[in-house]
Amino acid sequence: MLSNKVIFSFHNVSERFNLGFNNIKVQKFNNLLNHIKSLKLKNSEICFDDAYEDIFNNLNSKKLGIEKSIFPITNYINKYNTWDVNFFINRKKHVNGIQLKKMLKNHWKIGSHGHNHISYSNLRDDKIYDDMKKSKHILEDLLNIEIDLFTPPFGYFDSSFLPIIKK
Repeated sequence: MLSNKVIFSFHNVSERFNLGFNNIKVQKFNNLLNHIKSLKLKNSEICFDDAYEDIFNNLNSKKLGIEKSIFPITNYINKYNTWDVNFFINRKKHVNGIQLKKMLKNHWKIGSHGHNHISYSNLRDDKIYDDMKKSKHILEDLLNIEIDLFTPPFGYFDSSFLPIIKK
């Protein structure tokens, strides 16, 4: 079901050097967040793909004043981002299970970002289903909640995924 929610998507918020555009400094994020809130949108949310530990360290305990979601890659919980082509330059650790549980207690929504962070663009439906299902089950077992949010790895989405997601 489509909604009229406006979602602002990020990857990482930290002070570390990062090659590329997936990292935003803490003060710049705070400025953007203040701007987003000043828009007084009725139905908005911020989300963070990949679930880097920096998100937990820099944002978990803050009152952000907006709905927030995080999408961990389940095969990389408590591991470094070795899937990233810029790993040696942009080495970052993903959240661990305890951190995800603390985020849940702090009113973060948790969703699936797949199990292996592989692009679904060239995968067969059964492989996409397996990746989604494994991620969903791992998160549900870890957090003892139903996982009903999903964002595809690398942002690749095709309408043919809808029947797979509904399974």
